[in-house]
Amino acid sequence: MFFIVAESFSLSHSAVPPSIFILDLTHPKDVNKTDWAPGPTFTRPVALAASICLDFAHPSQFAELDTRPALILGPARTWDVSIGSVMWSQAKQRAEEMGSMVLWCDGGDGGVSGIAGRGFRDITQVGSGSWVRTIGIQYPFDDRRSVYAYFGGFTTLLFWALCFGGSIGGHIPLVSGLSAIRSSTLSSVVHRIRDMLRGNRRGESTNLIDTD
Repeated sequence: MFFIVAESFSLSHSAVPPSIFILDLTHPKDVNKTDWAPGPTFTRPVALAASICLDFAHPSQFAELDTRPALILGPARTWDVSIGSVMWSQAKQRAEEMGSMVLWCDGGDGGVSGIAGRGFRDITQVGSGSWVRTIGIQYPFDDRRSVYAYFGGFTTLLFWALCFGGSIGGHIPLVSGLSAIRSSTLSSVVHRIRDMLRGNRRGESTNLIDTD
């Protein structure tokens, strides 16, 4: 199987979000197909996504995915080990946010390559050349998106909301509808917090998040 990944713009991320591709993994030669997966195909579906180079510097690139990929393919080609290390850190961060794994292959002179996410953090190779790393993928795979993938930049706000136990002073509902968080802009949230605090001083109860 071959994957062709091309980068159109070397100094900017893609305007097109990645998509999910299902790889139907057949059974190994030493495993009976009925023990590997149920019929009629006797294959295990592996959800793959792919992005490239600078795209991993932007977490919003993966926000459009409806499901969690089991493995994200990430090719790159850097020219200095300091740049390669930074991009490796970005790939690891995207893997943690998605709750997935990234196969990061940087074939440049200063390229840093390895598997990131789901317990993998170590660099496998620096520089060009081939390498092999054995990994395991959950089966059946839980393709539900992570909290960060679903709420994006509002995850921190959600964390503090939960730390407050859902209310402030027992009077103000802090989170009344999580599904509305993504539709609210940061500016709107800031204004709502300000209005909430003003209402609290007046002894009023003001919803932080719309539930429409």
